[in-house]
Amino acid sequence: MSIDREALIDCLERMAVEDDTEALAASREASALMEASGLSWDEVIREGLRRAPSAAALDLGEDDASVAKALKALLAKPDLNENTAEDLRDFQADLEKGELDPDDRKYILGLYARVGG
Repeated sequence: MSIDREALIDCLERMAVEDDTEALAASREASALMEASGLSWDEVIREGLRRAPSAAALDLGEDDASVAKALKALLAKPDLNENTAEDLRDFQADLEKGELDPDDRKYILGLYARVGG
């Protein structure tokens, strides 16, 4: 069995946010990923999470075009968690309307830097 490494890491990181509702949702997403994978926490920790090979990284800045490229690359990932994909599609719509929050921009670029496209 395998698990969506990037989605699990994203969930684990979101568990530390100040908003208890968001942290609880992240915890439940992580539990759902674990259940779907058929792996135990012990197996994941003992065996570690191996990063799947990815395509060459994009050279990105912080401008709208770079964020759009990062979103496109992330959304093209075949193993992308559906909840993460939904969030990214919402960010994409905000970007197209010129309403992307600066914190969301940082999140997108940080996620891309961590998981690649």
